This record gives sequence, structure tokens and C-alpha cells, in this order.
Amino acid sequence: MGTGNGSSGQTASGVTVSPGSSTVRAGDTQQFTANLPDAVWSISPVDIGSIDAAGLYRAPDKIQGNNVQVQVIAHSGVQTATAAVTIRKN
Repeated sequence: MGTGNGSSGQTASGVTVSPGSSTVRAGDTQQFTANLPDAVWSISPVDIGSIDAAGLYRAPDKIQGNNVQVQVIAHSGVQTATAAVTIRKN
């Protein structure tokens, strides 16, 4: 399981994702939450791990390099909030 820093990612609209940033090891997961009941989750870049409809991010088992960055995105309508994920090799 990843470790969050306790802060939330936030936009001017007041939409937040928690934790706002997290560091995970390759193959680990991190649960994200948003203050939107109908949040749709995505990641960027889309090929570095996956995120399910409940906001559970799963890092890939293998990564190129170390400290790979991924952005987790929660959106609903025109509202969007993001969080940063850093993936480290095992």
C-alpha cells in the first residue's frame, strides 16, 4: 500500500482528491477519494498503471527508471481535481 502525505489535491472549484500526493512501490496500490459522489477516475499517462471506478490506483509491476510520475484525475462535469503519484522500484 502506498503512503499519502495527508494533504489533498485541490482546484479553485473546491474539488479535492485525497491524498494529494503519494509514493508507491511498483505493483502496490493506493486508494484515492474525492469529494464528488459521482467522480470519474483516470490517470495520465494512461499506460502507467490503472485506476478503477472506486479510485483504487494500481502501479505497474515493472517500471522504466525510478521515481516515475503519474497524475490521478477525478472529474465530474466541468469539475476536476488531481493528485500526484510517484512510483519507485522495489
